[in-house]
Amino acid sequence: MFARSQSTTRKAANAQKGLRALLMLLVLILFSTRSYAVDSAALDGKGLEKVQVDDERWTFGKQITFEYRGHACVMMVPKWNVDKKRRCVYISPGGLAFQGEFPQMAFYVETLLAKGFHVAGLEMGGMASSPGSPAGAQLHYEFYQLVTKKFDLHEKARLVGQSNGGLIQYAWAFRHPECVDRVLGLLAVTDFRTWPCLDNLINPTPPFRIPKHVAFNMTLQELLAQMKDLNPIDNLAPLAKAGVKVYHLHGDNDGTVPIDANTYEFARRYRALGGEMTVQVAKDYGHHTPLPMYNENQGALRFLIAD
Repeated sequence: MFARSQSTTRKAANAQKGLRALLMLLVLILFSTRSYAVDSAALDGKGLEKVQVDDERWTFGKQITFEYRGHACVMMVPKWNVDKKRRCVYISPGGLAFQGEFPQMAFYVETLLAKGFHVAGLEMGGMASSPGSPAGAQLHYEFYQLVTKKFDLHEKARLVGQSNGGLIQYAWAFRHPECVDRVLGLLAVTDFRTWPCLDNLINPTPPFRIPKHVAFNMTLQELLAQMKDLNPIDNLAPLAKAGVKVYHLHGDNDGTVPIDANTYEFARRYRALGGEMTVQVAKDYGHHTPLPMYNENQGALRFLIAD
């Protein structure tokens, strides 16, 4: 009993020493690394309007919200240990990163900030989307250009597209593949014929809507004639040629965004073009089944932070 007690005492003492060493290391990191300075007055104007900075919401980052062309936007900057390459992850729909008391992608955001990454997003608003439209692609590309310059970010973006965000991200990515490093698709739409369907692209049915400034602005006949040039799934060659890495996580019971016509068909075509793609299937998961599978996924996280 006495020997066991001594052993237990030594283990406890060693554990305390280890804890003290860890705390000292954290203190050294926090106080030896320059904090990220954010001047909201300097950011306001010239594209970024109504700038607000929140230092308290995230443990590892500062949240900068602003408006760009009338849309609510966010840039999260790491408080310490900024990634040396100043890489940034762009999330779409952007509201998943910062709107609501508990943002849907909080797990990814906090972890990315802890790793030194920036996180950005542009929100279309409610049920609004720009599902692969040329005008929507241009809006998101201009947003990327704006924040890349404002925050001195790496020119190669890392994109996350959840659900309709897949169309949004791929629509600008295939037009500017030189600006993209990798794409994470979470139950992502890649073929706008499957969702929201062609009729909805031309005449959106409530509650779904496409704001006029990012609408297709063409007849159904015109859309059909140009579809091969507009539909993301038909324009994968530029991404494959540029070496863009892709990872999709999708439920095989998704009745809203069918996995066969979106992720599986995307993977078949992308790999045939020589593209690198990983597919993770969520067995028996649908489009609105428990969120941790999609928004707290370790495989997806590793993909986002990998060198």
